Amino acid sequence: MKIQRIIPSCGCTTVNAVHEISPHGQATLRVRYDTFKRTGEINKMISVWFSGYASHLEIPIQGFSSPVYIAPMSLFPKDALLGQKSTVKFEVRRIDNKMIKNPRLICKNLQEHSFKQTAGGIVISGSADNMMPGEVAAEARLECDNAPALVVPITYRVRGNYVSTPAMLNFGGVSDGKAVTRELRVSTLYPVDRVRIGFCPRSVKINLKRVSNKMISVVAVLDPKNLENNLLDSKVILYYGPNFREPVVIPAYAAVL
Repeated sequence: MKIQRIIPSCGCTTVNAVHEISPHGQATLRVRYDTFKRTGEINKMISVWFSGYASHLEIPIQGFSSPVYIAPMSLFPKDALLGQKSTVKFEVRRIDNKMIKNPRLICKNLQEHSFKQTAGGIVISGSADNMMPGEVAAEARLECDNAPALVVPITYRVRGNYVSTPAMLNFGGVSDGKAVTRELRVSTLYPVDRVRIGFCPRSVKINLKRVSNKMISVVAVLDPKNLENNLLDSKVILYYGPNFREPVVIPAYAAVL
């Protein structure tokens, strides 16, 4: 029986060439699976096609590729404040204690990163500037010449640079046409020169005053004459932080009675 072709299910699997099987005989297929940069379960297939036969033979190849490294599965640094630097540091070792050859470190969302090779492994360090609020999904990827790539996810949250914000600017009902003043206070982690007005309605004027190192007074003056349709349903936006990137939205309401 002649073997027309032998096809593995993917490029990571190779098989030796066998061209013919004698009557009542057998053939040995030597299959090689490349585990470089691959760990976990192995489920592959070898398809064997014979000359003169429409159907073919499928041979399953199963196994498991064990991890190579002793390293953290993931890192969860503590929450950071906007503009506050976060740092991570961890060690990577091979299970067999062999040297990691020609290591290369590729990082995502870490502005500074480095590694130091030791006798038993590699110490990886990284830091992030945290200039934007919200969830941070960073990662450290280690590549080398004698082992699969290792990816360590790093997740944490950057909190806003204000501690508390007022619920709203409510001027209430205005009946005599005179200007109305409201004052609100915002607890912040930055001085007044790190806060600026991003937006306010045409009928409202905003002044920012420093109360203390971590407290800002927001003085809002409403001019009823500039209200459109005798109604104010808008917002005041303040921007905080080193680069004035985070908005704090304060709803503003008023009505002419």
